[in-house]
Amino acid sequence: MRLTILVSTLLLAANATAADIYQWTDAQGRVHFGDRPQSGAASPRPQA
Repeated sequence: MRLTILVSTLLLAANATAADIYQWTDAQGRVHFGDRPQSGAASPRPQA
């Protein structure tokens, strides 16, 4: 039972950290980051 809970928790945590991060610059020159692409957003950055 404990092993099942541990494995489930680890799988859910791994899925949450696998999200893509997008970067874009707005009209005022401010750099933004988000999990959804905006118009003009660069492709996802590699996770370190």
